[in-house]
Amino acid sequence: MPGEEFRRAREKAYRLLACRPRSTAEIFCRLQRCGFAEPVIQEVLSFLQEYGLVDDRAFARDWVNWRLSANPRGREGLFRELRARGVSREVIAETLEELDDGKEYATALSLAQKKVGREGAAYPRHKLAAFLRRRGFSPEIIYRVCQSLSVGNCLDI
Repeated sequence: MPGEEFRRAREKAYRLLACRPRSTAEIFCRLQRCGFAEPVIQEVLSFLQEYGLVDDRAFARDWVNWRLSANPRGREGLFRELRARGVSREVIAETLEELDDGKEYATALSLAQKKVGREGAAYPRHKLAAFLRRRGFSPEIIYRVCQSLSVGNCLDI
């Protein structure tokens, strides 16, 4: 009975959304893994989008805001994470446009200051650069941070 399958899929989607916001692609994949047919999944996604329960733009904005406060990342790191969650490149680009360079630099500087700690200029430059690169900061931001903290010679980053 197709109505029953829709109801079960919708209930599963509700449970998924109760834990945390999710992208359209995440819900699609999870419902597919549960064995629901693609037409039913599409119908559920349309229903959720119609009622504003699933919105990739809002999801991307919330993800970026959460990430910047909880476990900061640079633009590239945020881009990778959102792509892994199935958000389209266009939506990600729009979302990351809102992130200003000053805030990204301040975030990187704050992370670097915590990492360097008391060692200051004695902290190995390559370690700091690798740390910031793994978190998705661009080479330009990393260079500026190293210059600000006077950590080693930053010319070969």
